[in-house]
Amino acid sequence: MFNGIKNSIFNNRLKKQLETFSRNVANKSFDELETILFFFDCTSEEKYREFEKIYNYCKEQGKSIRAIGFTNMKQQAHYCTPRINFEYVLTSHYNSMGVPTASFVDELIKKDYDVLIDLSHCMHKSFQWLIALSRSNCKVGASDIKCMSPYDVTIDTVNDRSQRYLMQQAIIY
Repeated sequence: MFNGIKNSIFNNRLKKQLETFSRNVANKSFDELETILFFFDCTSEEKYREFEKIYNYCKEQGKSIRAIGFTNMKQQAHYCTPRINFEYVLTSHYNSMGVPTASFVDELIKKDYDVLIDLSHCMHKSFQWLIALSRSNCKVGASDIKCMSPYDVTIDTVNDRSQRYLMQQAIIY
């Protein structure tokens, strides 16, 4: 019951924020992209390493990247390499309802990115909040998520939920 109340409060706050929200929607091919905002799962070293390969590929293509990883931990994991353009969402970075409170939040949601790619399957309410309020021109994510879909382009990941597969499909579309 308490979780239901928290979810209701979270959803009402998000709806209120979205009432005054506006952004320019535009889709570009991967080659045309300059800036990418990634949300990724780094709850295990294996998932973090999988994302590192995606990150390195995009950097090799000359893309400017900002990455937000969800750890579900109190402290940054030993395998999460500190980088200037990486942020890690720790349990101390959101309140009891899931609303993000970290210092990077305001700057993140105000900046325009060519595309936002959610490789995390909207794994936490803090990500749902950030993705919904991001001013990114195009938002791409999995269609099999359980939260309200904030995406412009959804990708079916029923047969393969890996970050690698989702990224391959995002490049195609």
